[in-house]
Amino acid sequence: MTSSDLDGIMEIEKLSFLSPWEKTLFVQELKNPRITLRVVREKARVIGYLALYQVLDEVHLMSLAVHPDFRRKGTATGLLLETLLDCRGRGGKILYLEVRENNHGAIAFYRGLNLVQTGVRPRYYQDTGENALLLQGEIENIIEIANA
Repeated sequence: MTSSDLDGIMEIEKLSFLSPWEKTLFVQELKNPRITLRVVREKARVIGYLALYQVLDEVHLMSLAVHPDFRRKGTATGLLLETLLDCRGRGGKILYLEVRENNHGAIAFYRGLNLVQTGVRPRYYQDTGENALLLQGEIENIIEIANA
């Protein structure tokens, strides 16, 4: 991900989330060496992106989104797989994330990769008061499933 990708990322943010990240947050994260930021492009157009950070063997997925026109075509799986392979190479073992309890598409995607719910953060999302489901999975297992 580079600063030239930000307009495409912001389009996806606005189409994907009730409370999209501000562009300034992405600008800040581009300068953060601890954050992994990746995009998928079709031709020159950004069609998906992810943001995560890794601390030792723990990997926290902060954001993963694909433009609506390109969903359910393997874009998110490929992007996550490629990134988790790199994380595994740096010692990553467990993936953690939060997802809105009413985001049924994302929940189905993550459960399809064998992530399991380990808890709930009550009223986590300030815009709606919605709960966040805490999901986690073993990176090795996610890689096997994504490669199948």
